[in-house]
Amino acid sequence: MAIENNNKPEGEEFHAEQTDDKRAQDHTHLHGHHYDIHSDEESEAVHRLRERHKQVKHEHETHDTREAAKQIPKKQNRITPKRHKAHKKGKHRTIFWGQIIITLFIFITAGLTIRAIEMATIKSGSPTWMDELKQGNISLAVEKFSITASAAVSQVFNSDLSIETLMKDFNDALPHLKKAGYILIEMEVELGIPPKLIPHFYHDGDIELEMDETLKALGDNNIGKALIMALSQAGELQKQIEVADMKFDYIEVELGPIPGLKLQYKNYYAVKKKIFR
Repeated sequence: MAIENNNKPEGEEFHAEQTDDKRAQDHTHLHGHHYDIHSDEESEAVHRLRERHKQVKHEHETHDTREAAKQIPKKQNRITPKRHKAHKKGKHRTIFWGQIIITLFIFITAGLTIRAIEMATIKSGSPTWMDELKQGNISLAVEKFSITASAAVSQVFNSDLSIETLMKDFNDALPHLKKAGYILIEMEVELGIPPKLIPHFYHDGDIELEMDETLKALGDNNIGKALIMALSQAGELQKQIEVADMKFDYIEVELGPIPGLKLQYKNYYAVKKKIFR
């Protein structure tokens, strides 16, 4: 066999080697082509998985956003009624206290008028409207009530009083008022016909007012008498009124044709908390 191989022509041997090389090249080419196809298929699968993952993630984020948006109105609906209820409650409370203050103002004004009527009637020496009422003379009592009311108001507050006269009588009355426990802390003067004095007094509840002695000491000082009668009524009310957690601040008296009286209460703790929070 060796002899035969050696005896082959050179052309045939070259042709055999060339054929083997070609086969090797073809095999290499086919193997590489197969590898490239496999690599492309794997890349497409990975790409599809990534796209699917992104899509699922986007769907989850969209779902979470929608759920969060749904929860916000629910929380707002839970909170809004409470705020509305608190606002409504505060409004009702304001109206309630406003009605009480108006009622107190009416009663106080009525008390001042009655006291002025009694003083004017006692000075005249005739039976008062209350005496007539006790005796059953209702018509006469009503008539006297009207007449003496006008007389009392005109006696204390008339349009002929000048601001100088008002201030003189007011200043002369201050020592007597202080002795009775009423200390002047602020003053307003409203110019008009007649002018008005609006003093603010702090009341020391520990000092007992001697009404008869104070009125005698004031003499003909009608402004002082009107003040002491008004403050006396306010002092009695101050002892009976308690406004939530507020403390009494001052009494405001309006001296004019129609006397006015106000009791001022303040919650200093709430004010300080609001200012220094």
